[in-house]
Parts: sequence; C-alpha cells; structure tokens
Amino acid sequence: MQLLNMELGGTVERKDIREDGQFESQVETECLLFKGLETRQMVLLNTDQW
Repeated sequence: MQLLNMELGGTVERKDIREDGQFESQVETECLLFKGLETRQMVLLNTDQW
C-alpha cells in the first residue's frame, strides 16, 4: 500500500513513535482494483520506529 500511495502522488513518512489502530478509508469502486467492495472500508494501520 505504501508503494501504491507513493506512485499515486501521496507521501510516506517515518514516525518516532509506534501507532496502531483502525482507520476508515474510502475507495472508488469504479476502479477494477476495488470492484465489488463497499465504498467505505475499515482498514488496520500500523506504524513503527525504523
């Protein structure tokens, strides 16, 4: 997902603290990658120190 984010013009940053949780994401279901999914998705996130 980080690579996909970067390829589409987003950013990926290192963080100093660990973070875990859930995040609501919206996807464009017209895209073949997300076809058949609900528009809103709960996703897990995890960041850690590098």
